[in-house]
Amino acid sequence: MRRCFVLLFTLCTALVVQAQDDYVIPAPEPEYVEPPPTRSIGVDLFGPAATLVNTAPERVHLAVAGERWSGPRRAWRVDLAYDEEDDQGRVDDLLFVQGTYLAPVVDERSRTVTLGFGLVVQDHDKRIATRIGASFQTGWTERSWDETGRILVPDSACGGCLVQVADYTGSRYDSELFAGLAGTVGITGRMGRHWMVEFRFPLQVRAYLTLEGEGTGAPFLPDDWGDAVRFGLGWPGLYLHRTW
Repeated sequence: MRRCFVLLFTLCTALVVQAQDDYVIPAPEPEYVEPPPTRSIGVDLFGPAATLVNTAPERVHLAVAGERWSGPRRAWRVDLAYDEEDDQGRVDDLLFVQGTYLAPVVDERSRTVTLGFGLVVQDHDKRIATRIGASFQTGWTERSWDETGRILVPDSACGGCLVQVADYTGSRYDSELFAGLAGTVGITGRMGRHWMVEFRFPLQVRAYLTLEGEGTGAPFLPDDWGDAVRFGLGWPGLYLHRTW
């Protein structure tokens, strides 16, 4: 009887051990995390807002952008922008030239179309992230400057007051192609799955090739007018992106 009990106990123990070896606790299924969007198209809101403000000079700035992510920290970007500025009847400061004073009134206009291709670097998986970018830019611009004014000289009869002795006119028009580089810094914030806000601030340097230029008289143009290479600030951008 005792031997049967020992045999039965040994057999049960072996079966329990075997069952424990055969039973595998299933691993919990990993929680599904949806990958971040890889494409976006955006429109700049800052330019239209500035256009609606009733100030002089009158400005129009329209810009769109598209991005395609090729890694967790890298995206390719395409930009297209149109800028227009119209400043009519601007009264500039008096100019002193060869013993006489000039009182200019200027009508200045410009139009620019810019196409850019570049690279953006940021942590794509963060909801709020800083970014930097670099791009190649090319495009076309035209500028016109029409200046009319009065020539003034001091009159000793009235204690040195200025009196008008003549009028003068001058104008300049240039049409140019350009190519250059732009660097940007900015910050982005995701709003849910399908929307993103981006603020960006660009610095740019461009080389210009004059296609057409003509003028009359001797207007007093800005210092950078006609420079082959120009460095400056671009329009800041506040983009609303649709992402997918």
